[in-house]
Amino acid sequence: MGAPTRQSTENSDETGLIIRPASRETFRLNLWLLCKDLPPGDRDAQVQRLLDHLRKSPPGTAGILQAQRGSDVVGAILWTMYPGRTAVISAPGLRENEPLSTAEKLFKGIISNLRSSQTRLIFANLSVDQTIFHDPLKNTGFSPLARLRYLLSPARDFPRQLPSSELSFVPVTSWNEKEFAEIVEETYVGTLDCPELNGIRETEDVLAGYRAAGVYCPDLWFVITHENEPVGCLVLTDHPDFDQLELVYMGLIPRFRGHGWGREAVRYAQWMAQIRKRSGLLLAVDTRNTPAIHVYESLGMQPLEERDIFLFVFNDDRGAAGPVTG
Repeated sequence: MGAPTRQSTENSDETGLIIRPASRETFRLNLWLLCKDLPPGDRDAQVQRLLDHLRKSPPGTAGILQAQRGSDVVGAILWTMYPGRTAVISAPGLRENEPLSTAEKLFKGIISNLRSSQTRLIFANLSVDQTIFHDPLKNTGFSPLARLRYLLSPARDFPRQLPSSELSFVPVTSWNEKEFAEIVEETYVGTLDCPELNGIRETEDVLAGYRAAGVYCPDLWFVITHENEPVGCLVLTDHPDFDQLELVYMGLIPRFRGHGWGREAVRYAQWMAQIRKRSGLLLAVDTRNTPAIHVYESLGMQPLEERDIFLFVFNDDRGAAGPVTG
């Protein structure tokens, strides 16, 4: 994975604003800006979590861009590159009364910083109350992708024994990588979860991203079969630091939908969390995917929060590929 270059971000505008990579010595100051709107106790814990994230990330794959005017840091944004040629950025943190034009310059700095890397997609992940950043994102080439709802199934709703099902969940280790990729691709047809991504990402990049989520455990990846025929897939990952499993992806091939098998797959995911003695099962779903939301809620999953996702796509010339549409 190519690391981004630094030189193109250090340009001063007419107000003396400079966008540059933050040094490790200023990480805590920048992270305080990013977390300043949180309650004090939550803010300190989140700053520490983000510091740990920056320290544990491989060199060149995570950092902070800061906006500086004179000796004052007036804005900051966190970026992280992931396997699968993707990057995720935070909403900017701005000093009080700092104009939104600074946020726009930070977004431009991120694009400039990542252009020299192998990154194909940049996802901006915002809380629903950060709508002031929507226009600056759009002005710099980002498109609205989805609103995601995060849900948690507490352990009290896990099955106490293996749920009965006409489906089989076959570990991915029993399949070769090409076969599994083809099954995953089939499940994307007609999906209601971020359909705009179809055709933008190579399946091998998608699978690399799945592996990078949490702690990769091949025995938590399954091909779903019915009477020995593949009908879908289930991808889970472990988050031991949070004592949770995450349902990263579950999909059914179109001709096998409508049998209630999605519910059975989620129930099996809960069972896997139960036998691993985790306290919860986490997932995110596109709020447009009402059939899936009904299934999750029927199994006792509780909403945690919603977040707005914006997407920037590099084209082959490393510019913006244009608006993303479904």
